[in-house]
Amino acid sequence: MSKKRVLITGINGQDGSYLTELLLQKGYEVYGTYDGDEGLKQIQKISPDLILLDVDMPKKNGLEVYKALFTANGQSRVPVLVLTGHAEYQRMFAEIEADGFVSKPFEMKGLLAQIQRVLEAKERVRVFLFDNKKNPAAVRVLESLSRERYKTAFVQNLKEFEEMSVKGAPDFVLVEYLREDANGDEFIQELVRIGKHAAPIVAYSNSGLDYKDKCLKAGADVYIDKPSNPQAFLRAFRTPDASSYLRLR
Repeated sequence: MSKKRVLITGINGQDGSYLTELLLQKGYEVYGTYDGDEGLKQIQKISPDLILLDVDMPKKNGLEVYKALFTANGQSRVPVLVLTGHAEYQRMFAEIEADGFVSKPFEMKGLLAQIQRVLEAKERVRVFLFDNKKNPAAVRVLESLSRERYKTAFVQNLKEFEEMSVKGAPDFVLVEYLREDANGDEFIQELVRIGKHAAPIVAYSNSGLDYKDKCLKAGADVYIDKPSNPQAFLRAFRTPDASSYLRLR
């Protein structure tokens, strides 16, 4: 298993040296930068698993660096743990959904616990997609979700779903209603039975016909009619019926 890469931005002097040594002892790969410009260059170069982002940095401050990481859907491409002693910055980063905060001056034990929490959360949100691997629209959906930090996988049939769920249960299941191998209603019902409704089911159809009532009656949590782009699925994940599932886990 490869080591997790942690980029420390703006933490220098004794604190920076001590934190770097602790992270190395914990088995992380550690990189450091002093200013925001260099931080962005390092992000492109090493693709870190986590950024420890100090708000107060020269050239580009923490907020500027964070905004530069946004995807088209307004989420950071890399998990970010914000370090700040300013309450107003904490509120600002909370509004744009940073992964976590550590107040300065910080205790190393608490910071290490936050680092572990964020890195574990990065791997948590898994999406299974029941669709044809050769369908260009389905491929674009999975690619888009991957950029948004979801862990994605195609699933071809219910047997494969059971096998993959044993290795790691999904957090969301996407299902194309119109299928060549089964009736859509019956397929969703069987999926609910097998999964014991463990994860929200987001059903959709690219046909232009409205199957919402049928899908919801069969057991789907959300229905999307002819999604125009992958962002439609991201919005569906954030509906109360679907997002409440993650909050309860």
